[in-house]
Amino acid sequence: RKESSAASDVYKRQVIHNANILDDKIAISKLEEDVDSGILIAAQAADSLLNIRGIDASFVLTDMGDYIHVSGRSNGNVSVQIILEKLGGGGHLTSAACQIRDHSMDESYDMLVSAIRDYYEDLKIQEEENEDYFTQGS
Repeated sequence: RKESSAASDVYKRQVIHNANILDDKIAISKLEEDVDSGILIAAQAADSLLNIRGIDASFVLTDMGDYIHVSGRSNGNVSVQIILEKLGGGGHLTSAACQIRDHSMDESYDMLVSAIRDYYEDLKIQEEENEDYFTQGS
C-alpha cells in the first residue's frame, strides 16, 4: 500500500528505535510492516543509524513479501560490501544490499549476524597472518 511521507517518517523512526546493537559497533534493525517504500525506508534508516555514537555499520532488513531485502551502510571502518557478498549481495565499502530468498525475517537476521561474525573472524585471521609475516621478516 502507498504511504504518505509522514507515515514513512514514522516507520523510519520505529526502525531506528528498535535497532539492536551488536558488539557496540553494528546496528541491526527490521522493518516488518508491508509498505511500498520499504526499501527506501530501510536505506534511510540505515543511514540514520550511522549517526549513533560508536556505530561503524548498520543494517536494516525489510520483508518484501517473496524475499527479505537487507540495506547496509558503513562509515568506512567496516566493509558492508564484503558482509553482504557473503549473503549473495554486493555494493560498495560504505553502501551495499542483498536479497535473501526462501528464509523468514528471523532466519535472515540470524544469517546476517553470522555473516558479520565471519567478517570479523576473517579480519582477525588476516591481522594475525600480517603480524606473523612482519615478525618473521625482522
